[in-house]
Amino acid sequence: MRYLQFGLSFAFAASLVACGDDDSESFVYASGRHEVSSYEDLSNCVASKAGAVEYVDTVAYVCAGIDGKNKWVEVSGVEDNPEDFKVCSDVKEGLYAFSPHLKSLYVCEDGAWIPAGDKSSEAESSSSSAKSSGSEPSSSSAQQSSSSAKSSSSSSENGGKSSVVESSSSSAKSSSSEVSSSSAPQQSSCSAKSSSSSSEPLSSGNQQDGSEFDPVNNTLKDLRDGQTYKTVQIGDQVWMAENLNYKAENTYCLNNRDTNCTKYGRFYMWGPAMDSAGTWGTNGKGCGYDKPCSPKKSVRGVCPEGWHLPSYFEWKRLIVTVDDSITEYDDENAAATKLKSASGWADGGNGDDSYSFSALPSGYLSYDGYFNFEGKETHFWSSGTQGDMWAFCMVLYSNTDDARLTSVEMNSGASVRCLKD
Repeated sequence: MRYLQFGLSFAFAASLVACGDDDSESFVYASGRHEVSSYEDLSNCVASKAGAVEYVDTVAYVCAGIDGKNKWVEVSGVEDNPEDFKVCSDVKEGLYAFSPHLKSLYVCEDGAWIPAGDKSSEAESSSSSAKSSGSEPSSSSAQQSSSSAKSSSSSSENGGKSSVVESSSSSAKSSSSEVSSSSAPQQSSCSAKSSSSSSEPLSSGNQQDGSEFDPVNNTLKDLRDGQTYKTVQIGDQVWMAENLNYKAENTYCLNNRDTNCTKYGRFYMWGPAMDSAGTWGTNGKGCGYDKPCSPKKSVRGVCPEGWHLPSYFEWKRLIVTVDDSITEYDDENAAATKLKSASGWADGGNGDDSYSFSALPSGYLSYDGYFNFEGKETHFWSSGTQGDMWAFCMVLYSNTDDARLTSVEMNSGASVRCLKD
């Protein structure tokens, strides 16, 4: 798996009091926990606050010195005794946990929690054999993922190779790993070509903008190309109930057939999905493969005006809303059944589409130009990042009932569902 070089320097006060600094107040972590409503509301992570823990809703972040920079790192658990951490399973591979008592950050690796500082540079070079990650992100610009999945071009489930992507597949990064067999949840990286960081405009010619939303008939008209999409309200969120099919740079139809774009929408590289060229907005400008990126909140990306690319936390909210048996996101949930379409999924994997989200099994486009797993899974981009080459997808599989949030290479082809501002 991919190893991370961490220069962790935790400076703790004996009473575990995080010292105030600049414009932030002092927080006494020994007597309770400090909670804020969003990542942007976390206090300044400076050297004097190293080791402090703050929460965004129920998600814990630790202020840590990583690669010479102080950053908030998301952790899946905070326990004094590492033996009390949740089991280091496959779905938690690459996630972090923190022990205030031992002043140590741990990473889930090959079934065991290992101190994050004990990484070797030799191991880093073996990143191409990495396992696919679990789901929790670090910050929107920090913690690099240890997970991905390299799709096998000889797999019988591969739909075919994209002639558009093939010419550049040799330049794709080799930091992805093996795709699971179809009999298990596909923890695959939806990865494609390095031009996802392209600075070219997303479209050429007429740059007409705007959209028309009809809440009575539940439709959205994208005035850029005149296409109309179904929409659905789920809880307090209004989602597109079809995949985006706006033609832009580095976007592809399944198996390079236009009829598949009509059915499934387009596969977008993460850079174009974020509108890295800044054609439609500025919040995602410059975000792309292998480029440091701290996207501002609410990234319109390639979505119609008045809509945006969902964040990691907005996907979480959808999953929790749909699965009313949970109050916070967990990998083991029953949301997929309610989000998947009632037909089209292989191996008896159809959903009941009880929320009219109507997710179809479009598969994804791998980094080496192959269309994979049509009928068996679908991947939706988020604006949330995990390092410079990884972003988060919400993934649904034909053989599981859970909706999974997993980190994948930005160098990829995945679907886009836009969320109303």
